[in-house]
Amino acid sequence: MAETATSVLSVEEMLPAVAQGAIGIACRSDDDQMMNYLSSLNHEDTRLAVACEREFLAVLDGNCRTPIAAYAYRDKDGNCSFRGLLASPDGSIVYETSRTGSYDLDGMVEMGKDAGHELKAKAGPGFFDSLQ
Repeated sequence: MAETATSVLSVEEMLPAVAQGAIGIACRSDDDQMMNYLSSLNHEDTRLAVACEREFLAVLDGNCRTPIAAYAYRDKDGNCSFRGLLASPDGSIVYETSRTGSYDLDGMVEMGKDAGHELKAKAGPGFFDSLQ
């Protein structure tokens, strides 16, 4: 529908939903042969970015109906750049955060958790009641 689009929004204009655009494939944990086949499809940078974003979402206890956005990616220096956002349903209140750190699983998981805790603290008690 490119002929219908009037513009393409950048992540600076609008952060995407957590793991937006990533494809996940489920497999039985005891099926080594299938796991071997599927491992060739893995894109490691995407896997790590999704891990970071999902940790952020988990701390905020988000779901498909909560206005939470996150974007993690490998920057030009090889680090992880992360931006996260939490908003009220009507958009009148918006909390944002960002982080930069090493592009490795442990660091990125911690980055997502830390960012989630920051926004949860900023939002304060009762904020999440309106998101359920």
